[in-house]
Amino acid sequence: MESLLSDDHAAFFQALSLPSPVSIRINPLKPVSLAEQSRPVPWCKGGWYLRERPKFILDPLWHAGCYYVQEPSSMIIDLVIRELNLTKSPVTALDLCAAPGGKTTIINSALHPESFILANEVNKKRFSILKNNMIRWGYTNVFMSNEDPRIFSSLPPQFDLILVDAPCSGEGLFRKDPQSSRHWSQANIRVCSRRQSRILKDVLPALNPGGTLIYTTCTFNHEENIKVAQNLVDDVGLRSIEIPLIESHGFLPIKSQDTIGYQAYPHLLKGEGLFLAVFQKNESPKRDSLKNLRKTRQTNVPDYINASLSSEIVPNLHASKTNDIFYLAPEHDATYHRLNDRMAVELVKLGQLKKGFVPSHGLAMRAHLFSGSTIAINYDEALQYLYKQPVEELNHQVGWHLVTYKGYGLGLIKGVGRRYNNYYPNSLRIRRDIKRLRQASD
Repeated sequence: MESLLSDDHAAFFQALSLPSPVSIRINPLKPVSLAEQSRPVPWCKGGWYLRERPKFILDPLWHAGCYYVQEPSSMIIDLVIRELNLTKSPVTALDLCAAPGGKTTIINSALHPESFILANEVNKKRFSILKNNMIRWGYTNVFMSNEDPRIFSSLPPQFDLILVDAPCSGEGLFRKDPQSSRHWSQANIRVCSRRQSRILKDVLPALNPGGTLIYTTCTFNHEENIKVAQNLVDDVGLRSIEIPLIESHGFLPIKSQDTIGYQAYPHLLKGEGLFLAVFQKNESPKRDSLKNLRKTRQTNVPDYINASLSSEIVPNLHASKTNDIFYLAPEHDATYHRLNDRMAVELVKLGQLKKGFVPSHGLAMRAHLFSGSTIAINYDEALQYLYKQPVEELNHQVGWHLVTYKGYGLGLIKGVGRRYNNYYPNSLRIRRDIKRLRQASD
C-alpha cells in the first residue's frame, strides 16, 4: 500500500483504524422513510448512510425486504448504469458472481423495470443466500441460476449488460472484516488474478456486440484490478469506458495505457475499498441466436388458485412438473425459455398445488401479486411472528392470510380450527433470544 499510495499511505492506514460506515439502499418497490439523522449516499439513488448500526434482525422492515444493507462504495454501480443511459429501455442483464445479491438489487433498481435480470452464483451455499435475498427483494424480473461461469462460454450473445464482481483477495474489506486478512498472501493474489481472467474469458461470448461489461473487485492491488482490466483491452479487444462523474465523488482514476479503472479508498471517500472498470464490446456480426430452441413451459394451472392471486397475473402463471406455481411476465417468456434450455434457470415460486393451493413465502414478499386476506400486526407481534411463535392476539379467521407490518408483507399464516399456523420459513426465522437482543440494543 505504501508503494501504491506514496505520501498518502499514512492517511489510508489512519482510515483503516476508524469504524466502517453503515449504509442501506431503499427498495423502490417497498419504499420506507428514514430517520432525519440519515444522509444520502451521493452516488446512489436510494442509498443512505445511517448514524449508527442498528440491530437489523430486530427490524421487521428488513425482513420484509424494504431495504438492503450494503457497503456504500459498491453502490457506485447505480451511478454507472445511469451514466451509460441503460435505464431508458428494457435490457437483458447478467450478474455473474451474484451472491449475496447486493449488486443484483442495484441493477434491478437502476434498470428499466421490464429488464430481464439473471443472477448467477456457482457456490451452492452462497446461492442459497442469494436466493433468499432475491425472494425478499420481491421483484418478478429477477431470475436465478447456480452454474459455473464456463456454461456461458457456450452461449451465443445474449446479454446487453454483464456485471462480474469477481472473487478476489478482499483487501478492501479488511477494515470491515479483520479476520479475512488471515487468508491474504501474495500467492493468493496471483491465484485470484488467474481466476478472474478465466471467469471473464468464460462469460464474454454471452455479451452482445455493443454490450457493456462492468468489472469490479473489493481489493486494492493492481494485479487483480487494472492489469486484469488491461488484458480485456489487449487480448479480447474490449473498449475501456471513461466515466468522469465517478472521480467527482472521490474515486481515484487508475490508468494503464488505454485502459481506465476507478479505485475507492477509505481515506478518500466514506466507504470501503472497491475497484471498478467499465468496457464496451465491439460491434460485430452476431452468432446464431437461441430463438428457435424448444420451449418447455406448462400452463395447466387450475382455476381455483385465482382467489389468492391478482387477476392480472393469472394468464401468465405456470405449473412445473412438481406442481410448483410460478409467474412469468410475457416480456420475459422468450428469454427465459431460451436460457432454460441450456441451463437451469429458477423463478421465484409463488406456491404449490398440494390438495389445494399452498402459497409460498415468495408470494408473501410479492404482496402486490396477492389478492387474499391480509392481517396487519404491530411491532411486538411482528417479532413474535418472525421468531415463529403463535401470535395469540389476532382475531381468528380460517384460511390463508398475508401478515403485514406497516403495509409490507412479512409472511403467511393459516387459520385452522381455533389456531393460526405460522408459515414463516424455518431457514429465515429469528433464532436468537429476542428479549436479550432487545435489551442489548436499548
